[in-house]
Amino acid sequence: MENIKLKIVHNAGNNGSPRLCNSCAHGLVMRGEGMEFVHCSYIREFVSIRVEQCSKYLTSQASDHDAASSRLLDEYTME
Repeated sequence: MENIKLKIVHNAGNNGSPRLCNSCAHGLVMRGEGMEFVHCSYIREFVSIRVEQCSKYLTSQASDHDAASSRLLDEYTME
């Protein structure tokens, strides 16, 4: 796996653009009870920042993304 470099800019604010994870094939967004968690299957970690640019962004097809999300969710619920 390649090394990924992240540049975090504090106080950058929200410019109104959608978070990339919402439409990325690697992204899994879970919401409920006033909480939200975002997991990236590419880096295999939870993401704690609002991602607006990513060199590994991959546009997902809805059916492929749903299937991948279901598999990942199954992994977490089976443990």
